[in-house]
Amino acid sequence: MKKFLFFLMAATMLAGGAAAKHNCGCDGCEVCKVEHKLRHKQQYKGGFADASAIAATPVSVQRVLTLPEGTKVTVIGHITNRVDSGEYNFTDGLDNIVAEIGKKDWKGQIVTPNDKVILKGKVARDADDVTLDVKSVKVVN
Repeated sequence: MKKFLFFLMAATMLAGGAAAKHNCGCDGCEVCKVEHKLRHKQQYKGGFADASAIAATPVSVQRVLTLPEGTKVTVIGHITNRVDSGEYNFTDGLDNIVAEIGKKDWKGQIVTPNDKVILKGKVARDADDVTLDVKSVKVVN
């Protein structure tokens, strides 16, 4: 008799727990939507944007000239000419900056002054000079 009562109580508790998931009688309240997403393991969109995500947004050369040393930036424009070994003049059409581009950063690309390029790199400061230490070059014609 005790076993029967135990099983009866256990079955009642299990049945009650199954019905108590979220029975608010609503038509899609926020609690129900969240529970549905969690039950179905849906991915949420959006989230935290760190400095590398912000660095992917192109900025003007004028803005680069005001940023602190080591700030990661992306600029779009044209390489107009060579200044020195590994140094090139870059313009976004409004302002100019010297871009330091190493041999490996070209990745085999040939770039002319007519080619529109995306440069990604870091701001470098020496006394009064501001340059762009380029890590990647991409032609976007």
